[in-house]
Amino acid sequence: MGSETVAIAVNKDAPWKDLKEFLAYAKQNPGKVTVGNSGTGSVTHMVPVALAKKAGVQMTHVPFGVGLAIAALLGGKIDASSQHPAEILSQVKSGEARVLAVSGDKRISLWPDVPTFKEAGVDLAYDQWRGFAGPKGLPKNVVDRLSAALKKVVESKEWAEFAASVGSTPYYRDPAAFGSFVAEMDKVTKEIAADAGLGKK
Repeated sequence: MGSETVAIAVNKDAPWKDLKEFLAYAKQNPGKVTVGNSGTGSVTHMVPVALAKKAGVQMTHVPFGVGLAIAALLGGKIDASSQHPAEILSQVKSGEARVLAVSGDKRISLWPDVPTFKEAGVDLAYDQWRGFAGPKGLPKNVVDRLSAALKKVVESKEWAEFAASVGSTPYYRDPAAFGSFVAEMDKVTKEIAADAGLGKK
């Protein structure tokens, strides 16, 4: 159905104007930088773990419940927050928070001036993808009917407008392509989880 990028945001009063400055500070102060996320093992946890490894820095990852990391960020309790755009959109609009970069391959229409990790010098792209799954052995005629309906939705103007409003990117993959994509992302995610101490490579 599509994907949601992950945004690395800081308090409006944070001294770093971009991701490069933020990572440079983290490199000079190993483990001192604190990054909040929505919970251990969440995509918002995996993204800064992968970012830290790629950038060669050490960060302290702080798990919260959904939305709680933002309150901690605004209260000055953590240095940065890793969140989906929709979760921090109102704080960015009000000027309480600034987004340094997003994790996707491309910038999002919601924040056209915010660079990707790659544009900021870190070779990493990792989004949260969303799709539909059914039980093993689902009849082909059911799969085909559902797939056709979902394709129509994903390619509709209404879905595109909604997705853009929350920082999501719609795209459709047929069942075979989606299955291959999930298998590949499973490998990538297992490696990141291992780096986070959550599993074995």
